[in-house]
Amino acid sequence: SRGLGDVYKRQQEAEFQFFTGSVLHELQYGHAVTPEFEAKTEALLKSMDMWNCRDRHPFSLSGGQMQRLTLMMAYLTDKPIVILDEPTAGLDPRERIRFRNLLVELSKDRVVIFSTHIIEDISSSCNQVVVINKGELKYFGDPADMVEMANGKVWQFNIDKTEFEKALDKSLVCLLYTSPSPRDLSTSR
Repeated sequence: SRGLGDVYKRQQEAEFQFFTGSVLHELQYGHAVTPEFEAKTEALLKSMDMWNCRDRHPFSLSGGQMQRLTLMMAYLTDKPIVILDEPTAGLDPRERIRFRNLLVELSKDRVVIFSTHIIEDISSSCNQVVVINKGELKYFGDPADMVEMANGKVWQFNIDKTEFEKALDKSLVCLLYTSPSPRDLSTSR
């Protein structure tokens, strides 16, 4: 993680962001460790199901635990702007819910910007969405409005893996996972 003036940035590659010998020391790094801060850190570790890992070296953690640690580090920063790059990468659905809860708390008193390809993270966590494609602003606005623009152009369905492999040509698989550009969403059918 890098502090850029008033900005805290957390990179996707969690393993390149640790500097101390334990999870607890990583969370304390750069902070005045007061009784209030210790209580906040303990509550945070418990809420993220990391209390039992507090004395472990960060590099001994699983990938998902490393992700949670970097999210907790972002939560504890006093920077007014927090940037998170793919913060839910490697997290299972239950951990993504914990992340969203932490994100709500984090965004109460600062600006949080995060990049993601997981639509659920956007729809449940954001009050504004910015879509940038190749450096060009494609959409800025409310997530619900963007969803409305996609109505009739994006579908979701459940299909058994075996049936999926039988029914669809492999060349179509990538089309199922390709999001339309906002320009495509704004054109009528």
